[in-house]
Amino acid sequence: MLAPDEKLAIDMLDALDARCRPAIHPILDPLTRDKRCRLEQQCRMLEALSGWLKRWMRDPRHDHLRVEGDSLWETVAAMHGYLTCSQDALLEGLGEANESARRV
Repeated sequence: MLAPDEKLAIDMLDALDARCRPAIHPILDPLTRDKRCRLEQQCRMLEALSGWLKRWMRDPRHDHLRVEGDSLWETVAAMHGYLTCSQDALLEGLGEANESARRV
């Protein structure tokens, strides 16, 4: 079974912490600011979860699962890939939000 670790818990709390809001140009309207804050928060959460899965996959105790082609290993690998793709899409959206902020 997958067990959470301390780094995941800290990373998730950091992502949810309202004090970690990005410094955004004050001219942006509240809706644009909130959208950008949510995108950044989602990116941090995906990074935390992806990092946790990567640490699990690199753990030598799980090598036998990889070698045997175990369904748990395949599920974790697929989830890691999915999170990575999702994070890339969010980073692209964040880049677009940054570009909009620069134009303002």
